[in-house]
Amino acid sequence: PRFKVRSMYAENQEDHLMFRWPEKFAVGKAGARLSTNVSSLDLLDSPYARNVSQTENFAYVSQYKSIPAFTASLTMTLFENTTMAA
Repeated sequence: PRFKVRSMYAENQEDHLMFRWPEKFAVGKAGARLSTNVSSLDLLDSPYARNVSQTENFAYVSQYKSIPAFTASLTMTLFENTTMAA
């Protein structure tokens, strides 16, 4: 399954990230889980993903393999940009 993540601090409505569970972690028929040990997500390519991959925030993905740290860092950057601009 795929899902969209959009920050409430995003500059534009179309600024979002798309993630996908790897196939081996997909939900089977009747909602049965195929694996309970989910340890990764795939970040799908998009213009916004390419843009944020050029920022310092992306080091949390490339160096530390942590999507939670990446989204937290990105959220703080977007928050700072929004509140500084106001």
